[in-house]
Amino acid sequence: MRKIALFLLFLFRTLIVPARDDPKDPDNYRKEMVQEVLEDPEAIGKRVKKALERYFKDPEFFEVLIYPTPKEKVPLGYFSRIDVKFRNARVKVLRVKEGSIRIYGLKVNLTNLYRDGTLRIREVGDTKFHFSITEEAMNQAIKDKNLPVDGARLRISPGRLAFSASFKTLFIRSHVETKGRLVIEDKTKIHFYPDRLKLNRVPIPGFVKKTLSRKINPILDLDDFEFIKSIDVIELKHGLIELYSE
Repeated sequence: MRKIALFLLFLFRTLIVPARDDPKDPDNYRKEMVQEVLEDPEAIGKRVKKALERYFKDPEFFEVLIYPTPKEKVPLGYFSRIDVKFRNARVKVLRVKEGSIRIYGLKVNLTNLYRDGTLRIREVGDTKFHFSITEEAMNQAIKDKNLPVDGARLRISPGRLAFSASFKTLFIRSHVETKGRLVIEDKTKIHFYPDRLKLNRVPIPGFVKKTLSRKINPILDLDDFEFIKSIDVIELKHGLIELYSE
C-alpha cells in the first residue's frame, strides 16, 4: 500500500506540480491537498480546527480536540470524534456564555476545506451539546429580531419566565406583561408561550396571547447550525438558560 502511495506521489510531483507553480492559479489548492493527504494527514485535522473557528465568533476561549481516527480514514475527510469547547462566543445571532459540542462520525468535503477553508459537511453520525445563555444575551437576541414592540425584555428565574414590552397604538402607549414557558419546536427552535397576559395590568383575551406569540416566536432558532441536531432539555436558572442534548 505504501509503495502505491509513493508511486502516486511521484507521478503527482513530476506531472502535475510543474503545471501548478503559479501562486495565482485558482486550482493551486489541489497541490497542497494531495501532498498533505499522502505525506501529512494530521495537517487535515489542523485545517478542520481552523474551519470550525468560523462557527464561533469572537470567543473569549476556544479549544478543539480531535480524537484519534484510523489513518486510512482521515484522507477521506472522516473524523471519529471532535470536541469543541468555548466561552463567551457568538453562535449565529446568539452570544453563548459557555458551551461545548461533541461531534461523532464527521465527514467533510476536502475540496471545500482546501479551496475555501470551509466545512462542507457530508455526514454527521451524532452530536451532543451544552449551551449556557445569560438573560442579557437572550434579550439582545430578541432585540435583534426588530419586533414591532418597544423595550421587549425576558426575565429568567429558576423554573419561571416572564416577558414584558410596550407598544403604541395611535396616541396611547400600552404595557404588556406576561408569564409563560419555553417549548422546543421542530427539534431546534425555542418558542415562548404566555400563560397569563396583562395589558396595563388588566387581563386580556386569549387571542391577544396568540398574536403576541406569533410576533415573537421563535425566540431562538438553531435550525441552520449544523452541529445541533436537537435541543432536548431546557433548564431555567437565575438569569440563565441551559440548553443541552441528552
